[in-house]
Amino acid sequence: MSGRSEKVLEQLRSVESRDDRPLYAQIRRTLRILIQDHFKDGQKFFTEPELVSKFGASRGTVRRALEELTRDGLLDRQIAKGSFVRKGGAPVREIATLQVIVPDLTTPFFTALLHHISIACRKRNFRMQVNYTHKDDKCAEVIDAIKGSRKHKNVILLHNLPQMTLEIYQDLSGKGYHVVNIGPAMQDYPGPSLAIDNEATIRIAVEHLMALGHRRIVYLINEPEVSGNVIERSLAFQAVVRERGLSEARAVSCHTQFWEDSYAQAYPFMQAVFSQGRRPTAIIAHSDPGAWAAMRWLADSGYSVPSQVSVLGFGDHKPSRFTYPKLSTLAQPLANMAARALEILAMKPMPTDLERFSPTLVVRESTGPAPTV
Repeated sequence: MSGRSEKVLEQLRSVESRDDRPLYAQIRRTLRILIQDHFKDGQKFFTEPELVSKFGASRGTVRRALEELTRDGLLDRQIAKGSFVRKGGAPVREIATLQVIVPDLTTPFFTALLHHISIACRKRNFRMQVNYTHKDDKCAEVIDAIKGSRKHKNVILLHNLPQMTLEIYQDLSGKGYHVVNIGPAMQDYPGPSLAIDNEATIRIAVEHLMALGHRRIVYLINEPEVSGNVIERSLAFQAVVRERGLSEARAVSCHTQFWEDSYAQAYPFMQAVFSQGRRPTAIIAHSDPGAWAAMRWLADSGYSVPSQVSVLGFGDHKPSRFTYPKLSTLAQPLANMAARALEILAMKPMPTDLERFSPTLVVRESTGPAPTV
């Protein structure tokens, strides 16, 4: 930074420190003033690392401020060269904004899916903005929080509660927004929706365990039973059990509520799994956190995985590759779902179909042959 620019920046920062707006908005305003008053057209602008150091902000916060200045036509950002000031020229093309509405749950599933949506956004030159919903939020409050561009109205609804999903879709689609739902299948949802094929999920899981000789299989329901995925998968488990004549297979509910920690709920219910009926030789958890809890409880209780009890999860989240033993699981096609959601948003007219995606079996160390006794 030049000495003059650095001095001006310090003065502006002292003013901004009394501002109660989001940090990225404060940085954007400060940089806008600097561009207008202290830079010439075509002059190279500060680098991201310089601004991160000067503002003491995260790289993501600084990048968002720079992206908005670029959208406003004040900067021309060039890969490998840096940012250059634009004055008097035509504004650069506005970057389309994608709004993602998702529950504020720090689970591996949401973290992974948001990551893949972010990658898909970069490939299609979208700027992703995440809007978190909370336990007591009203639909009107969530809708009011959407501050997308007037030109670009793109929204992904991500595993929100069914009634909220439906109400938000009806309101936003009526206002001209393009909306795609990623989450459990909903019979009364009229827009495009992407969901996991829950029947295929259960069949793959049960067939894998049966091929290893397992018949006493427990389906551990560690996620909220109000979820459409839980309902569909539970019904599919019952159907497959009847079809295959697995008289000793059963489901055990952990009575998890929405917003509760599914790992913490699953651990104490493992006692019920082993106190009711004959000891199972295999456990299918509804999600990887349930499988982690099951393996922890088994280890604490003196059972060996997989020689005494096999455990199979769902999700293939990163920690599953580092558990002991490494977790066998069903990998969700999150990258494909994210890419497909962005494809649908670009379609004119948008389809209204429900598309289902099948998981892939990932065999590691937590499943093995059923014990002979």
